[in-house]
Amino acid sequence: MNCPSCGVEMGTLEAEVYRCEACGKLWLNISDLNRLLLQNNLPGLDSLGGKVDVDTLSGQCPECLVDLLEVRNSNPPHSLAYASCESCGGILVMDDFSDCADADETFKYLIAFFTTFQNKARRAPTTPLS
Repeated sequence: MNCPSCGVEMGTLEAEVYRCEACGKLWLNISDLNRLLLQNNLPGLDSLGGKVDVDTLSGQCPECLVDLLEVRNSNPPHSLAYASCESCGGILVMDDFSDCADADETFKYLIAFFTTFQNKARRAPTTPLS
């Protein structure tokens, strides 16, 4: 499978989790991600918050070849993001996992990523009511 971000072949970490050897991004199925999040006392992906960034192209799904929707937890430039395929449920985690030595370390970093994503989404600035 090729990386939706840069087009380089992704290597398999565990089961259906793929890591791009060039840019370090992860591709995984939403059900696998939700299982991992729930096992680590986090809500499912649909409950973590965030906002779709319609102005950013994140590539195409390597399975369905449809455009990925990027979801950000706050305003750029200090935001975290992932991209989602609305057709097959694939998720591209927009961070660099290339320094992770093995699958266990990758999953710990993935949990840290979504814990931070959730916390920043909760603290996003709100407009005061007038």
